[in-house]
Amino acid sequence: MKITPNLIAEIVQAELQMQTYLEDEPRAPVAAAPAPVNDIARLRASLEQSGLHLPPSYAAFLAVCDGMEGYRSGFSLLCVAKVLRPPAATFVRRYPGYARFIIGLGESLEFLAFDPDKAHGDEYDVVFVADDGEETRYDDFEAYLTERLEQVRAAIDRERADRDKPKKARK
Repeated sequence: MKITPNLIAEIVQAELQMQTYLEDEPRAPVAAAPAPVNDIARLRASLEQSGLHLPPSYAAFLAVCDGMEGYRSGFSLLCVAKVLRPPAATFVRRYPGYARFIIGLGESLEFLAFDPDKAHGDEYDVVFVADDGEETRYDDFEAYLTERLEQVRAAIDRERADRDKPKKARK
């Protein structure tokens, strides 16, 4: 599945639907407009100065969407301007490799980053680090988005099935 405006719309719809099951006040994720070409060029140059490169899967995302506020409840995919900011000292100290290229942040210590030490072709592994430090890896950013979408859809199906059970069966 390629990163397209339709994929981003599917993600927004699924994440909102999931939030309706989990949150008292669900809010739709807000997908930004495509990143300006100049911003992508600035990111590419900044990465190259650090000895890194812009993975094609992430460049494809930025061409469609410059970040997504509320991607998940309490977690956002960062816009180029925020990716370019220096990471917090906590991330640099605890995760020096990942801190070089953070692309998503939560309200706590959870984050999403590229792992420049795990390259395959032009892509880097994408690593989601949970609050407890547990890591989940994906082959690239497209894989992260599509696998997350599949996980959310499966969770929605489970929530529907649970709500459709007769009340006596829930006890």
